[in-house]
Amino acid sequence: MKDEDIIKLFYKDGVLPDFAIDLLIRKGCIAHASPNGIGTSYLNLSFSECLYEMGMYRPSPPNAKGYEYETVEHMITRYGGKKHSITDPFKHDYYYFVRLREEFCAMPREIRGKAIPRLHASQLDIEVEVVADRLPIFGMIPRGYSGHIWCLVCPRSFPLVFHEGVSLMKMQFYTRIRYLAEELLSDIVLDAEGYGLILYPKKNDDTGLIEMHTIQNPFYSLGDETITLRGACSK
Repeated sequence: MKDEDIIKLFYKDGVLPDFAIDLLIRKGCIAHASPNGIGTSYLNLSFSECLYEMGMYRPSPPNAKGYEYETVEHMITRYGGKKHSITDPFKHDYYYFVRLREEFCAMPREIRGKAIPRLHASQLDIEVEVVADRLPIFGMIPRGYSGHIWCLVCPRSFPLVFHEGVSLMKMQFYTRIRYLAEELLSDIVLDAEGYGLILYPKKNDDTGLIEMHTIQNPFYSLGDETITLRGACSK
């Protein structure tokens, strides 16, 4: 199946649902992933047996000059990582790189990924990030990515023992996420469940920040148009 055919089955904008993630797995775009790890709009990422102890110094993504195109394995070597057994405890305040089972195999060029910690990682006070080859930030998988992904793990409160297949992160996939650029922050109308709200940008001279304010009047002029709201509200 071509990329264009797969994309036609997905939502035009936003996060992909479970059936779309299942299709990616069945078409071989995500190797070694279990369908049992699919949630409503995410895929649980699971540990493999390949991991390295990095010590107490937190590795940074490859964004320093000369390391912009560094792989995770090269980063492990550069930081002096030591092979670690999955059956041995993860020390308190020590960092570990764990290769995840899931491997991306030429993802469709319209799809990106964003990794999010699972709830029990926060409950156990575990610092956890996902990192991929040649990427300068944690947690993001670019369009069309191919290769392994790794998990950077650090228990913050007490030593922990993990097992192969455990999941501390989940990944959402999306085709596009819209952001409001400053030049687009003109008058915006939000209408939900019978209530209206107009937001407009105003620069704070003291802080230099752009702040969003609300119009309380249910009638507000937008150039030649007058927007009539079904109810006035201010938050």
